[in-house]
Amino acid sequence: MELWHGSLTDFINEARARSLPGAMLHNYWNHHGYAPSSSEIRSWENSLYALADALQGLQQRDIGVVLEYHLPYSGRRIDVLLAGKTSEGTNCISIVELKQWSDVHLADNTLNFVINGVEHLHPSQQALDYSEHLCEIHSSFSEHAITAASCSFCHNLPDSDETLSGTQFHPLLAQSPLFRKGEEALLADFVDKYIAFFRCHPPHA
Repeated sequence: MELWHGSLTDFINEARARSLPGAMLHNYWNHHGYAPSSSEIRSWENSLYALADALQGLQQRDIGVVLEYHLPYSGRRIDVLLAGKTSEGTNCISIVELKQWSDVHLADNTLNFVINGVEHLHPSQQALDYSEHLCEIHSSFSEHAITAASCSFCHNLPDSDETLSGTQFHPLLAQSPLFRKGEEALLADFVDKYIAFFRCHPPHA
């Protein structure tokens, strides 16, 4: 189950029109029977607009977008799934974890935990965990030979802030990159590398 899906062009147009939160709120209410928090709705508006702005140069590509995808057998939701094919023709889904963080510090120099008001997993670790979970439990990945790529986008965190990209995170970031404010072009390049060719159908729960 997801709160919205469509093409990348539709996503960019609706994000710019600020119509996505309303549509997602409607679907959230229909599914859960209650409204999400006001902070979650604000995060949809701000983070999705930032992502749409970062990916605007790819809108002529055939990419599918799924927002707030509910992981099967889990209470967790993936912020964004981008679906397409690699240059080799392999079906691929890219998972993007979005954060509004503008300031962050480490919880422990040896663990993938960071502090932003409360303790969180490193956002790239979150995205990687989601992709591994999908690959393990969703039949579409084996039946349709779908590969998964993951990354995080902290669109308010300056690219000069290296808190989330220290030495202890290098192995993680090699698997699941982090993109910050000022690195939107790098995020677009990442998406272009993995899925900016032909669309494949996202998995449905």
